[in-house]
Amino acid sequence: MEKFDIYRLDGHALRVFLKVLETKSVTKTAAYFSLNQSTISHTLEKIRLSVGQNLFEKVGRGIVPTQAAHELAPIAKQVLMHLESMPLFNAFDPKTDTRDISIAANVTELLPKIKAIQTRLQAELPDRYIRFLELGSRDNLEPMLDSGQADVALSIRFDGISSMLDSKSVIFDDVRVFYDPKQRGPVETLDDYFNAEHAVLDFGGTRKSIVAKKLEETGRTRKIALGAPNVYALASLLRGTKMVATLQHSLSAASFKGLASTPAPFPAKQVVFDLIWHRRHAHAPRNIWLRDLIIEELGKS
Repeated sequence: MEKFDIYRLDGHALRVFLKVLETKSVTKTAAYFSLNQSTISHTLEKIRLSVGQNLFEKVGRGIVPTQAAHELAPIAKQVLMHLESMPLFNAFDPKTDTRDISIAANVTELLPKIKAIQTRLQAELPDRYIRFLELGSRDNLEPMLDSGQADVALSIRFDGISSMLDSKSVIFDDVRVFYDPKQRGPVETLDDYFNAEHAVLDFGGTRKSIVAKKLEETGRTRKIALGAPNVYALASLLRGTKMVATLQHSLSAASFKGLASTPAPFPAKQVVFDLIWHRRHAHAPRNIWLRDLIIEELGKS
């Protein structure tokens, strides 16, 4: 069979390939793009002919990617990134841009900061729909930014961020150990800390928290007795108990107001929150405008 002309491939074909690689399913990919399965299969065949190698193999009722597919993936991502980051030629005017603005974050954890961003955006764009999406686990960052569900995200800095994402540090905070002073005394030593029962945020992800990684260096294990999906729930469940929670100091002015806290009894780095965006939007005027606004507003506090 004659080899397909590689220059007839387009960005959509590469997006289809990457989605099939992610889902390992033609059916799910077809549903994602609102296309029929034969169209997805035809697109994969075009790419196969272009690269000259099988990208997926049937195993039972499903498919699995070949080594060639894994090798093609970073190239496809780079091509898409460059295609989608091509600057617009017209000057960007936020007042004439009608698209919604979507920011992903663990909203309750950053509520005072989120409020400041909301106030600024609504002052500049009073008729615009502004969405704050719950980020949950940091594993959700790349899917939300890659799909366009969110324009930017705010998240605690962590190791292993995807090469397709870029970031800038915007919030810095100290680590404190919170407790209910009506139920227990302060946590002053490592023994106090490890003898206590702990309440933690649990977003359902697979990544270890900054605190968990730091505690691994001590060679000791804390007893985690409770997990909660957001800081308001965690603070409410902590009250009336002898448990402790290790989180950023700024929460004492909001959800953890009324609870006491002490500095962490172990060397703890500052908690750093990053503003994160997809690299394909690195030079997109709309995304630059939004990032600059957020950075400026967060810099005031």
